[in-house]
Amino acid sequence: MNLLVSSMAKSRGWFLLVLLTISMLIAAHPNDAAAAKKKAKSLAAATGYTSIIAPPANSTVSGLVTITATLTSTTVWVNLWADGVYVGSGNTNPFSFNWDSTQVANGTHTFRADAYAGNGTLLQSVSETVTVQNVNQTPALTVTSPMNMATVSGNVTISATVNQTVDWVDIDIDGRIFAAMPPFTTTWNSTTVTDGMHTIDVSAYDRSDNQIADIPLTVMVMNHVSTPGPITLRSTSTGSTSAGTNQVTINAPTGVSPGDVLVAEIASRGSTTTPLTGPPGWILATHNVAGSTIVQAVFYHVVPAAPPEPASYTWTWLNTVNDGAGGIADYVGVDNVNPIDDINGAANTNTATIGAPALSIPAAHTTDRIVAMYSAASSTLMTLPAALDPQWSFHAIGWGIEVAMGDDSLTSASAPAQTATLPGGAVYGNGQQVALLPAGVSSVAFADRTTSNAPGVSISGTTVSALVPFGTDDADPVNGANVVIETASGTLPAPTIITTDRMNACATFESTSNSICSGQGGSVDFIASGATSSVIKSDGDSGPANNYTGGDCAGCGIAADDFLGLGIFASQDGFQLVNPATESFSTPIPGNGEPVPVDFGYDPVGHRILSANYDVTNVSTFTSSPPLYEIFNLYRSSTEVFDLLNPSAFFAQPSRNCLGSNGTTTYLNDLLPDSNAIDTSTNIAYVTFHSPAPCFNNPPEDIALFDLSQATFTTTGNDGGWNTPGKQIMSLTGLNLGGVTAISVVSGAHLAVVSDQFSDLGYIGALQLPSTSGSGVPAIADWVDVRMPADPSGASWVNWHQPAGLGSYTSPNTGKAMGVIMNFSENSSSTPIGPTYLAIVDLQALLNAPRDSTGHAVAATVNLVTSNIVRFVKVQ
Repeated sequence: MNLLVSSMAKSRGWFLLVLLTISMLIAAHPNDAAAAKKKAKSLAAATGYTSIIAPPANSTVSGLVTITATLTSTTVWVNLWADGVYVGSGNTNPFSFNWDSTQVANGTHTFRADAYAGNGTLLQSVSETVTVQNVNQTPALTVTSPMNMATVSGNVTISATVNQTVDWVDIDIDGRIFAAMPPFTTTWNSTTVTDGMHTIDVSAYDRSDNQIADIPLTVMVMNHVSTPGPITLRSTSTGSTSAGTNQVTINAPTGVSPGDVLVAEIASRGSTTTPLTGPPGWILATHNVAGSTIVQAVFYHVVPAAPPEPASYTWTWLNTVNDGAGGIADYVGVDNVNPIDDINGAANTNTATIGAPALSIPAAHTTDRIVAMYSAASSTLMTLPAALDPQWSFHAIGWGIEVAMGDDSLTSASAPAQTATLPGGAVYGNGQQVALLPAGVSSVAFADRTTSNAPGVSISGTTVSALVPFGTDDADPVNGANVVIETASGTLPAPTIITTDRMNACATFESTSNSICSGQGGSVDFIASGATSSVIKSDGDSGPANNYTGGDCAGCGIAADDFLGLGIFASQDGFQLVNPATESFSTPIPGNGEPVPVDFGYDPVGHRILSANYDVTNVSTFTSSPPLYEIFNLYRSSTEVFDLLNPSAFFAQPSRNCLGSNGTTTYLNDLLPDSNAIDTSTNIAYVTFHSPAPCFNNPPEDIALFDLSQATFTTTGNDGGWNTPGKQIMSLTGLNLGGVTAISVVSGAHLAVVSDQFSDLGYIGALQLPSTSGSGVPAIADWVDVRMPADPSGASWVNWHQPAGLGSYTSPNTGKAMGVIMNFSENSSSTPIGPTYLAIVDLQALLNAPRDSTGHAVAATVNLVTSNIVRFVKVQ
């Protein structure tokens, strides 16, 4: 009956009544109906009542297609069908109907014409096939809201767009039917379910009840609001393990509730290079190693509403350890989006006092909660600093490991170092300090305060500024400008030129707003005092002017460590450290015998330089030595080194060969490490690559991911071991970047901005990064790119060629993750004049924008500016 009603809805006038009568007769007299059908078929074979004359059979069509059928004098009307779906009826000869082929998938499709006599008898059916080939293909089903992995609350709009092959759409939530559409939008009250991860499945069906598309989504429901500060300690729990085990289990603290933030101290003695895996949902914040004796790690966990928390949590080492111990503190009133305001730690070598270093927090944050944790290779109980309220102090049996924790409410804009003592004598140990941020306090995620490379972004209260260099490695225009890119009011002052030195990369110290920039041609360092003055300082390097970054880019690699007060510069001799307070340089850290890449990464939480190094060994073929991914820890002299990946994954791949400029020489397409970044809230590092110049026509869209919490580190010069699941290379299919070479990560939001560097196409992209770590293979969940619109002057957007002009930050006004991209501008004589505009990009909005059929490109109909995804700020 449903099919009959559907047919009636699609036919015309009296024909419906006739067809209904015939259908009833068929049901009542099957033998007569069969005879009528047989007679109609024989007449059709002899006479020919209709034919399809357009488009030609087996032709290729696109866009709007005119389907034309002929009628003989015997034929009263004709029905047209496309892929079994009714499209129109008519009684003119010939009869034509316009069919939109962009609403179906590319490929083979079938048209059918049915000819009818005046009494409703089907005289003849004729059909033909055509091939649809549209460039911008409309998918059968697209879910426009919500986006996969989105965080939602309250009333959630679920919307979909469909093409004409879709008759209806079903929506399942957590495996149960929720709604059927059309209309293709509905509202779901998410407060009816618990906080946590939920599934939304949207499936599309054609008129014959066939499922033709299915889109599963996962969303995080977050209706529970953190209890506003002050932060209070609900409860604690401790645990330990004896010698010869690879696990330590700690019971959940009493009263754990949704929205609470748990902080864990986990320490082990012996086998300190063994990777430590945390329980599901726990994030490694930092770890420190005291010699070869003891390691301490800090994890945190935001308690979701669902599923229920387990009765205990287990941390697992890859190999056995001598002893393990730790504790968990359950805090109420902590911000459950960015719970950590700052964290710092230090290894204490052969001393009876164990120091937890001072923290660098915004001046306005006077209501943070300070949590200090200590561990030592001792069975003697510690004495905690008098300023702290002691919460636990105990030791594990066996070889002896002591762990302790004390906390206190911050009373001023200062988080000084806290030192514990061990009366038993000198030992190896670690001290770490965490500042927890109260709910409702406007904050910048602690991991986003230190930026590297160009431009240097700084945040002071509700004002965000960027220090923009004008230089490149291809040409060296002078000047550098301080550009305000965001204020609470939205009013932006004019940029200020603060130096006439040749600059091409900058990094900013968040706590002081001082900046350092690399120069060009010998004068390597430019030190800005705030945004108004500058000092030109040479490092005294006796090497050539382009000695920096292996001669590839003069000084492009640069970073700032806010807590240590050190600037880090990449050079062919290694990494050079500058103290802007004294304007002095220390001895370079050697780059393990190889030049460092253009854009090394820096970890401001663990104070680590991340550098994927390589050496071009044969210029004629551009083959290189296998890269090492080195980690230089500025807190201790040892260097962590391990293989980037199996070298065959990058080098001499036959499928990636390309021709040189003479069209005959074959160059091996080495994938040279280029840009590095780290999500400090997950301890996952990212490496992008670029091809040698002869291979620019075949660039890789590859990114390597390394979960550093699963890495095993050894000493300088040796390849460190890996816990195998913790790494992979992902090929981001569907992108148009022409090679992902530049990346900047917003750690608190697990988002990244990327751009091309060599294609000059002006594409940018956003990545949804993994939000947890510690086990398994890390993977990028979603990615999208878009071609930038012209800047406000009307000029085409070209991404900054060198250095990779990317930055990012968490907005102090909206809490959104923002990307900052510099353009590359030339004058009428094609002479570079430096950037003229910055593009400020809402990264989550870019990921949420409607996409084309590739699934990874923003639809061409989206206006980035009017959609508030991109805004431009003038530089000069």
